[in-house]
Amino acid sequence: MTSNAGPSRISVSFGLIRRQADECTIWDHFPLAREPPMTQTFEAWITPLMIGGLMLFMCFIIWDLAKQSRAGRFGTLMLFVVLGAGMLGYLFKVVITWWLERGAL
Repeated sequence: MTSNAGPSRISVSFGLIRRQADECTIWDHFPLAREPPMTQTFEAWITPLMIGGLMLFMCFIIWDLAKQSRAGRFGTLMLFVVLGAGMLGYLFKVVITWWLERGAL
């Protein structure tokens, strides 16, 4: 059972509605679901800033932990090396990705 309703072609089989590949998607019927370009620009700028702020806050937490536990210089260094290794790995990933996208490596 096939019905032609204007330019779009919809076929009904087993109670399911199927569309052809060249037609619009379900999200075209919900205009609020699409993100305007300003939202994408805002997210592109705010995400690195917020991640950077979170990393600075984590460094403060590590420093405060070392201070409250009276870790000394070597203990403070070890806390930053061990607990900051994940942040350092993330920074390396960002830098390497940036270099690869620019074609520097």
